This record gives sequence, structure tokens and C-alpha cells, in this order.
Amino acid sequence: MSNTNKNETYEIKNNRLTEIVNALEQGDVDLDSATKLFEEASILVKDMKEILKTQKGKITQIKQNIAEFIEEDF
Repeated sequence: MSNTNKNETYEIKNNRLTEIVNALEQGDVDLDSATKLFEEASILVKDMKEILKTQKGKITQIKQNIAEFIEEDF
């Protein structure tokens, strides 16, 4: 199991999650390894949701700034 790193990008986490899903779908992973992979996947999903939430907040703020700029100039 690779260590999940909070500083990894969404894309890196998504690639790792895809690797885990592929390994689990192939079915040739023993139960202990599958459990560890599933645990890693759940951490990745949690981290990815947090990244998306943060990015959504940034996008919302940018949209608000643009709307305020447009209202002020016109």
C-alpha cells in the first residue's frame, strides 16, 4: 500500500485509485492485500472529495468576483 499524501494532486490520486480498482477487479489479490487496497482507496476518495470541495469554493469566489466587477463597471 502506498502512503496517501495530502499534497498529491487530484490527478495523481485519481490515477492511484484507478490502479487499485483495476487490481481489485482482476481478482488475483489475496484478502489481506485487498483489504489494504480498499482502505487506501477510501482514503483517496476522501482526499479527492476534499480537493473538489476546495476547488468548488475557489470557483464560486472567482465567479462572485467577476459578477461584482461587471456590476461595478456597468
